[in-house]
Amino acid sequence: MKRAIAISVMMILLCASCVSCAPAEVATAPIPMLTPGQTATVMAQPTPKTTPEPLGTAPQELFLRGYNLFSDVAFPAGFTVFAARYDTAQPEKGLNDHFALYLTAEGDRAEISRFCAGLLGITDEARLTEIAGTMEREVAQQIDGTFGGAKAYAQLKQTKPGVETDQTTDVEGCRIELSVEVSAAQAQAYQAMIHANNNRAVFGALADRLSDDFIQKDKLSIYVNAQRPELTEVSIAYRVLDAKALEAELAQALKLDWHDEQGANMGVTYGRIRYKLSFDAGSNTVYETLSPNDNTSPAGEYVQTGKSLMAFGFQYDKTLGTYVYDDKKANIRFEVVRAKDGETRPDWSLLFICQPNGYNVGIWYFVDDQQLLLQTDYKDRSAKFYFDLTSGTYLEPWPNDTEIDELFSEAFEGCQGDVRKAAIERMTKEAQDRFGITWQELSGIPLW
Repeated sequence: MKRAIAISVMMILLCASCVSCAPAEVATAPIPMLTPGQTATVMAQPTPKTTPEPLGTAPQELFLRGYNLFSDVAFPAGFTVFAARYDTAQPEKGLNDHFALYLTAEGDRAEISRFCAGLLGITDEARLTEIAGTMEREVAQQIDGTFGGAKAYAQLKQTKPGVETDQTTDVEGCRIELSVEVSAAQAQAYQAMIHANNNRAVFGALADRLSDDFIQKDKLSIYVNAQRPELTEVSIAYRVLDAKALEAELAQALKLDWHDEQGANMGVTYGRIRYKLSFDAGSNTVYETLSPNDNTSPAGEYVQTGKSLMAFGFQYDKTLGTYVYDDKKANIRFEVVRAKDGETRPDWSLLFICQPNGYNVGIWYFVDDQQLLLQTDYKDRSAKFYFDLTSGTYLEPWPNDTEIDELFSEAFEGCQGDVRKAAIERMTKEAQDRFGITWQELSGIPLW
């Protein structure tokens, strides 16, 4: 049983999390880009379709037919959808209820702008040439037109490759917002999705103060980011009896993440859901921005469990691809594997690291084999072996039994009995003291 594990415990202890990750793409069917001077030829503008089947309400559904009014458009190669949103009417911007799709578009900016213009029903060659010229000269432009018989626009901004914005990674070309007004009937579907992603469990006994009866139906929105789900937001406004008094009640009743009393803002977390609340005493309005941090299921269905990795304070490390609990003061670290879509899952399930007497000790748990790999490092010395949990036997000592016993005896100085098991006993104690469960249970508990 040889596993290619070349892991330096010291490097793991010193490893810093990376804050960037490669953005996922929403696949689109490519069509050829236009050649210079060619009129944009777009399929007959589709009338937004309705479906008799119930629409899903998970945030990621916003990209699919039934919500995404551009779902039937075959975007050219190089166009990548990264976000979508719905907003109720914004009279101050001259907008009715509208749906917007956000894309990066790689390629010739003039031809990108011609495509967008054609998509919005513009066919006059002189106008198309003017739009293309504007995009070559200007940093940004807005193209107004219609889509599916409704008022629509496209906002384009020139971009350079590799620039990290707060929403996506730019390409050599443009960033695009396509927006189209939606009918009252269509708006009901979006609003149902918003309600399905509103979770008031965090407010406990005060949840009735922010019930559906107090929601202002003209102040709703949902934004979903396919590449960065942590940016997904649901925004709701409540008209309440006394916003200032409610702020004081919530501040006293809840365990807040932060509270800006002067600005009348507060933050609170419920499991994976983050809330920001703003209290307008003048209009007795409470503005709620909810971030579910998960696009795969409706946030309203989420129920926090007492035992989960996130409840225990584990955080996802993008560099390691594991969920990490790290107590730097005590030099105690647990890592648990939870495979994400598209990721290669390590063959171990749990890692424990500690530093007794300045020695770096690591234990890897292989749940499928019911074995532990134990390793200790000190300066230029290292030793490791496997322990079979079923038979209670030691396997594959390296470099030899004498070096193993010496290093583990030095690390766990004063240990009575089998020094090799002292590390396992330390892991058992830390899991019980910190989480109230065994390390075997910790390796298998849910993420949320």
